[in-house]
Amino acid sequence: MSKVIYEVVNALEAIADHWIQFPIDVDSKQQIQLGFLEKFGFLGVLGAIDGTHVAILQPVQDEYIYFNRKRFHSKNVQIICDSNLVILNVNANFGGAGHDPFIWRNSMVYRHLKEYYRNNNRRSWLLGDSGYPLQPWLLIPINQQKSTRNCVERYIGR
Repeated sequence: MSKVIYEVVNALEAIADHWIQFPIDVDSKQQIQLGFLEKFGFLGVLGAIDGTHVAILQPVQDEYIYFNRKRFHSKNVQIICDSNLVILNVNANFGGAGHDPFIWRNSMVYRHLKEYYRNNNRRSWLLGDSGYPLQPWLLIPINQQKSTRNCVERYIGR
């Protein structure tokens, strides 16, 4: 079984970049923003972001990196999706001890949006929960806007 899982994961990894792509060009960004605007009436949203803990067996090396606050070993996987629950980005590079803001600050999407904001001063952002820092490119919705952000939670729940 472990050989088959290894082969399946390698096959998925080989095609992931074709199917999972964060929008980097203006047209792609506008299309995603239009989806959030039409569904939720929220202008400028490029995606919803959240982290989820995926349980793993206790690793032999660097065990403490994977032991999370919920008291089990995991990877903290950051997911960004659009209004249709299409995955735009996955970051599974960090152990469960890493908190969502740490993973966010060390992600390629963070660097892209920060640079995009500086160079273009565009009004576009991700939506995160209260665990994320408020930034010009990452907003934490207030009560009536939480339904916009919960698309990523619905995806993770599936």
